[in-house]
Amino acid sequence: MNTSGFQGFVALLQARLEELPVFAPIAVVLAAIFTLFTPWLVRRYPPKKPVDDKALRTWLTNVTYALLSPAAEVFGRSVTTIFVALCAVLMGREVEPALLKGFGPLARQPYWLIVAEMIVLSDFIFYWTHRMAHRIPLLWRFHAVHHSTQHMHAMAALRVHPGESYALVINTLPLFALGFPLDALAAVAPISFLYALLIHSNLPFSARRLSYVVNSPSFHRWHHSLVYRGDGSNFAGFFPLFDRLFGSYYYPKEPPEALGIDDEHMPENYAAQMLYPFRRANAEAEAEAPESVSLASDKPAASR
Repeated sequence: MNTSGFQGFVALLQARLEELPVFAPIAVVLAAIFTLFTPWLVRRYPPKKPVDDKALRTWLTNVTYALLSPAAEVFGRSVTTIFVALCAVLMGREVEPALLKGFGPLARQPYWLIVAEMIVLSDFIFYWTHRMAHRIPLLWRFHAVHHSTQHMHAMAALRVHPGESYALVINTLPLFALGFPLDALAAVAPISFLYALLIHSNLPFSARRLSYVVNSPSFHRWHHSLVYRGDGSNFAGFFPLFDRLFGSYYYPKEPPEALGIDDEHMPENYAAQMLYPFRRANAEAEAEAPESVSLASDKPAASR
């Protein structure tokens, strides 16, 4: 990349981060709101299971994620912008802030239609990215951090390892390549954020009659069930219709008995969870090493 190209990238990154002074405090403010109103919500909508000390520790960890989410947002947007710039170069387009305005017929649609289409398409991409995170061991080590909570709470939605920024890249690049204006994500992101808080909450809101159309806390709770069904279920963020179409829809009448993951090595504090994927990878490599040595020693001498 030449000097002008680098300057264009810097300007593009600056344009993507300009929204953060407004967007970044949203997570902190909403975390404070949920913290203040949690006692009232528990009285108004009693949870199906009592809140114990372990649930309180989980809640404090989630608050830490919420307070540090602006930094995670900066990291995610920076990584995504790098790949958007590379994609623009491959498409023969100049790297500049104008890229965020989109191009082609999709960028010339009414703004409300652009936002609606981006929500549906983003959720379709998210469905497959999310499902992939459950099936590929390398990706699961990072995604397991999100599933480590054993007590559903709205702020559990923010329990996301920065290593999962790859998902943001995968979700964003198709939108950019199709010509959608990425600056419309300024409208999509808050909607997705608020909806994520809702479906991770402990409220007894089911919307069962609309369960093929919209996600809900009770529907998404089965996604966090300790007891898995096959390769998992209920991967969609907004629209369970994708789960229905691709065979991952699961919605019994009774709630799951337990949530979380069956991994005694998963810590329950922020700093340790940041290191978990790497420590887990090392532990798995060490566990497999003796087995590989044994297999090698069993080979005939002539084949060594």
